[in-house]
Amino acid sequence: MFVGDFMYPLYGHSLKVQSNSETSKRKRKIEVAASTDVEYGCELNVQPSQQKSESINKTVKKDVELIYRDIFLWCILTYRLAIAKIILGQMKTRICSALIASKILKSLTYYAPDHGSKERLHSEANVFETYAIEFVRCSYVYNKQQTCELIIRQINLYGDITCLQMAIAGDNKKFLNEDACQALLTNIWYDKIDPVQERTRLVINLLTMGVSQLFISMYEKHFYENRSKKQETNTMTSNHSTRR
Repeated sequence: MFVGDFMYPLYGHSLKVQSNSETSKRKRKIEVAASTDVEYGCELNVQPSQQKSESINKTVKKDVELIYRDIFLWCILTYRLAIAKIILGQMKTRICSALIASKILKSLTYYAPDHGSKERLHSEANVFETYAIEFVRCSYVYNKQQTCELIIRQINLYGDITCLQMAIAGDNKKFLNEDACQALLTNIWYDKIDPVQERTRLVINLLTMGVSQLFISMYEKHFYENRSKKQETNTMTSNHSTRR
């Protein structure tokens, strides 16, 4: 209600089905690992136990993140924002969590009894938006491509929503004006085409009356064919080494 209709229910039948499918997948992986262990001898006796411990660690981390999410949402809805800010620093999905908090606080302004309460809710919503902006800036300085993927990635913890959806739904114009969001929207608009390369190619084609496009297309075809052959050889060698 406070976030939007695009979010799937957090506590529904879909999560149970998802957890059952995940447990069945884990069981299949363990069974396959055990069968390969019997085939290849005593060298891989440690592998099933390692896979079990890794799966247990993953489930524990996921459960911890779910607990953080529930406490964070409870703190936002009950206006315990100081605790919510502490919990936000411990979460992995900080950008989306901060945007969700901003959206919830903006939605609560419609139920505020007076103008002063509305102003306080708006100011706190802007604080959480600022947190999301700072998180995105730090991530964008570290790795630009992964930050763009992070903004558009579906987050299972919050019903398969994306940070971009939350920013648009919450009218977070400052967040959308960040370099990472602008680069992401540019990439979506050009559909994985680099605009700088396209401009230079256009200028070259205009100067050469379109003759250079023939050589460019031949070069690209040769380049992609060689890259696909290299990938095939790498996969074949990796599979051969794992069998050994």
